[in-house]
Amino acid sequence: SLLLGFILPLFLVLSFAFIVPPILKRIVYEKETGVKELMKLMGLPAWMHWLCWFINVVVTCSLSVLIIVILVSIEFKTGTGAVLAYSDPVLTFIFLMLYASSLILFLFFISTFFDKPNPLLSPRLLVLNLPLAF
Repeated sequence: SLLLGFILPLFLVLSFAFIVPPILKRIVYEKETGVKELMKLMGLPAWMHWLCWFINVVVTCSLSVLIIVILVSIEFKTGTGAVLAYSDPVLTFIFLMLYASSLILFLFFISTFFDKPNPLLSPRLLVLNLPLAF
């Protein structure tokens, strides 16, 4: 239906919008405190540093994706059907994990523009990510 076509994408984007600011704040805070430079001085390659961040954030996002897949795949009331009744939950999980991966890489890209984690970070990211729902 038209309502489902409008609400579901908005629900998915907003569910990730609450995960993104704390993660970005941690990345920028690490850059501000100099931990990243200290790791470079100790010999940690830059690719390994970003790989560890990617794994950390993927684990966080996979829990959210799993909850979303469960919510859209189960039938809450008998006879009404699930939200995505004709979609395979495994494929839905893979699709949402691919979306989360692209969001994570976009998050890494955005983190280069911030020097200090400040309270205005969350509204900026919400404004940046809200057009993705439409």
